[in-house]
Amino acid sequence: MTTHGYGYGADSVAIGITLTAIASALLAGKKVEENLDAWLRLGRRLQDALRRLRKRGVKVAVSQPAATALVLAKLADDTPDLASIELLNVTVAAIENRSLTPAAAASFLEHPDRYYIFTVRRDGSRLDVICMSAVGQVVFQQSVSLSHFAYGSF
Repeated sequence: MTTHGYGYGADSVAIGITLTAIASALLAGKKVEENLDAWLRLGRRLQDALRRLRKRGVKVAVSQPAATALVLAKLADDTPDLASIELLNVTVAAIENRSLTPAAAASFLEHPDRYYIFTVRRDGSRLDVICMSAVGQVVFQQSVSLSHFAYGSF
């Protein structure tokens, strides 16, 4: 965990959870099942840590790998067969803070305003689109059935 000035005000400090190196070390050389279990454990620990930090009034911003772990842990809660979860795509949508002048915006090394959009196939029969904000909260989750494309025999 590293502390950075992520906010746009002089007193705005957020704790950024940077997991790229941790996740790489955690997952290196493991089987897929063990990797998924490691991501799920990491996601659950992050959920608990975020809950505790928010109770203390700490503003939190999560990185894309941290958001991935959080989403996988969320999906695991309502997916009985974890092996059926397939992460298809992650898109990071940076949001421009229009309250800043271009010069002020350029002075920040990192901007916390972003959404992480995940596309996940579950059970081979559902497609989920999940949007998580950089504060680690799910903004929306939409699930669609893939049965539309059951073409049958010719």
